[in-house]
Amino acid sequence: MQMDRPKFLEGAFCWKAFLYYKWQLGDILPRVAPVLQDIASIKPVGPQSDEDRAYLIAARETLRKALVACCKSVKSTLSIYDNAYHRLTQESDPTAFRDFLLKAPALFNELGERLGAVEHIVSFWRFRFPAERRPIITPGELASVFMDFESSLGADHVEAPSVPAKPQMIGGA
Repeated sequence: MQMDRPKFLEGAFCWKAFLYYKWQLGDILPRVAPVLQDIASIKPVGPQSDEDRAYLIAARETLRKALVACCKSVKSTLSIYDNAYHRLTQESDPTAFRDFLLKAPALFNELGERLGAVEHIVSFWRFRFPAERRPIITPGELASVFMDFESSLGADHVEAPSVPAKPQMIGGA
């Protein structure tokens, strides 16, 4: 492969991670659509201000777009491996695989973070809202969950409802 030992070992480590991430994505993807449907349809219980309502509507769309984009990005990054492996095994082109091994460390962290964000959202949602039970959550709690998900996906641009400040004590009491 014409690589020095440290670069080869680092590339091989990341190659194994790519294989794990590929398996993990295959496990997660079938669970994403039902969670997206739940996010779109969940109805919080209790009083809801116009500000809360507006935020929750916007956040649902932001989360849908960000989660879909994150899954596509993960698939796209994994396709770099698929293409290199195909070229190695089907076209007898070891340079494509060597190039992948050299690029893999730079892709490794971002791929892991994105896949981790998707896993966090899917597993937390199913833990908090099991499929067989009617979800019960207040608008404030739902906004908090959505803000966490937006943060995980790097979609913090939606303005969250303002939380009233706690009254300040006068005189240090």
